[in-house]
Amino acid sequence: MEEPLYGIEIQKEGDIYLGRMYSDGGSVKEFKSHKIDLLFRDMIYDMRLALGEFSSKDVEKIEDVIKKHEGNRRRNLEDAESYSIN
Repeated sequence: MEEPLYGIEIQKEGDIYLGRMYSDGGSVKEFKSHKIDLLFRDMIYDMRLALGEFSSKDVEKIEDVIKKHEGNRRRNLEDAESYSIN
């Protein structure tokens, strides 16, 4: 017999994507991102984590992606801080 694991709702508010996941246990998790692909990545990561569907190689790859993303975000913030309008 099939049973739903999650209900998913995705909305766009201005330039922000908002995702909500409703679990079969009644909990709700919210995710926000400026990019829909990053929203999906975060939601899928959370589902896989909750369902225990990670191998050790998956975890290593995810950690590498997160480090790269954080480094890019840090550089973007530094670039924005150094930019001034004359």
